[in-house]
Amino acid sequence: MPKPYYDDEILGKAFDPKLTRKMLVFLKPYKRQLAVATFTVLLTSGLGLIIPKLWKAAIDKGISEKNLRVLIIVAILYVVTYLFRWISRYW
Repeated sequence: MPKPYYDDEILGKAFDPKLTRKMLVFLKPYKRQLAVATFTVLLTSGLGLIIPKLWKAAIDKGISEKNLRVLIIVAILYVVTYLFRWISRYW
């Protein structure tokens, strides 16, 4: 009886450095676009990590201590963060 074939089986090496080097030649004309794309991905991810910290500051220092100044600063930073996330995603 033949052995069943599954599509998710890895055929050959999972990573081939020689093949990767050969393919990098095709990316040379797009160096700038690749750098911008990498930067925006990192920026979007980093800004996504800031949002829970802002919520923590708003709850711990703003609401529990009844500090309106902290809440205003956190709200402004929240809006600025979402603005930068929108720009980095859709521009």
